Amino acid sequence: NFKILVQLIRLHEEILDFQKYIAPSQNEHKMRKLIISRITAVIKKLWPYAEVKIFGSFETQLYLPTRFIFKLIFI
Repeated sequence: NFKILVQLIRLHEEILDFQKYIAPSQNEHKMRKLIISRITAVIKKLWPYAEVKIFGSFETQLYLPTRFIFKLIFI
């Protein structure tokens, strides 16, 4: 049982290390926020009463660097 516990702890640590490796840097996250801000500004200019919502992995910062940013636009 101890051997299994050690293996589980190693797996857990490996998963945490991978998450740190693949997670976006603060700079990457700031750039995405800037892009979101610019796109939102354009949407608001076209439709002033529109509501823009971000959803998916961006909110939790669990997205992969090359993944999409999902937006909902309520007009």
